[in-house]
Amino acid sequence: MARTFSKKKRNKATRTPNPLILIIAEGQNVTESQYFKSFQEQHAGFNIKVLILGHITDPAGMQKTILRYWNQYEMDEGKGDKAYIVLDLDCDEEKGKLIRKLAKENPSAEFIVSNPCFEVWFLLHFRYSMKAYLTSAEAVRDLRTYIPQYEKNTDVAPLIADELETAIKNAGRLKNYFENLDTEWPSNECNPRTDVQVIIDVIKEYGQLRE
Repeated sequence: MARTFSKKKRNKATRTPNPLILIIAEGQNVTESQYFKSFQEQHAGFNIKVLILGHITDPAGMQKTILRYWNQYEMDEGKGDKAYIVLDLDCDEEKGKLIRKLAKENPSAEFIVSNPCFEVWFLLHFRYSMKAYLTSAEAVRDLRTYIPQYEKNTDVAPLIADELETAIKNAGRLKNYFENLDTEWPSNECNPRTDVQVIIDVIKEYGQLRE
């Protein structure tokens, strides 16, 4: 039986009435954390909490961890709380199969996958491209043609904020292209592709409803 997140009564002493967007990201870098937290500065009607797990990078471990935090923070889907697992596919077909399996077993926390890496989302702010990458390093190298100083700890948000709608549009085009080919996702056949716009759409919706 698929596990789902429990709907707990909020503890008013520890939780605000605003929805909580919980994001778990893999790896040691803080780029993703800085990027998502930048939206908190723009909107006060919801809360974003980003957890960088460091040593926990496997999809199953990330899913188990986010379930633990969901219960710890007394989150509730009925109150608009959302949970996302942000990770890179790294052109790894076996990783894609595992993510698809885990997503079916417990759809409450949504996997947000980028292939080969999160930097694809940043690139889509500057251009639409179907150029496939053999490694994440190739995508990072392309990104540096637009952001020469880019490193894994770079605060990218202020550099690309004006092109957010362009990125959303371009990510949607890639999604539609691969879906029209009836290609499974996540899988290495979809390269490049990213789901980051899913979180951005929720942030935009919550911001508009509560501004």
